[in-house]
Amino acid sequence: MKNDYVILILSCASYSDLWSNHIHLLDTFWSNHSDYLLVSDDNGLFDLISFEQLLVIKKDMSSRLIDALQRVKSKYVFLTFDDYYLKKNVDQSKFEKILNYIKEHDIDYCGFHRNIKKRKDVICKELKLSSLSLEETYQINFYSSIWKREALISCLRQKEDIWKAEVLLTKRARSNNLKAIACYDKSVL
Repeated sequence: MKNDYVILILSCASYSDLWSNHIHLLDTFWSNHSDYLLVSDDNGLFDLISFEQLLVIKKDMSSRLIDALQRVKSKYVFLTFDDYYLKKNVDQSKFEKILNYIKEHDIDYCGFHRNIKKRKDVICKELKLSSLSLEETYQINFYSSIWKREALISCLRQKEDIWKAEVLLTKRARSNNLKAIACYDKSVL
């Protein structure tokens, strides 16, 4: 299961002071996590992360993410940002069950929204998954999420700032007929 996905941590050199804490908490609270790649626009202030784990792409955030995704070999990515700190243990068993569900049902996106509440459009009660209506606004975003790599690439555009890209994610997902779900089980992450 570990090689089925890669963790992409988006950052920039200006926030390199967050990197060591982020990686420390990742290793502490998700001890058997998959490989990760920290994607930045420069090396940053500190040389804390080995070269294999830091991918420097001197472009805007959206272009940097596209380039990083094109280099990743796994079919799925767990997308997060440098300022998303884990505060408790990740339930690896639940995470793997959700990833298996995603694969079995050909899901393109699964968001782990912090503010999602139990919804009436539950599609898997055991895993606390609900479908997302792409007719509503801001259903898909850059919060921590599992993406099918090619689906995420299809929703991004080169040279687009990350905030504009995020606002357009749901619209682009709808145009691309993506299947999107959300996990409302806060015990997973």
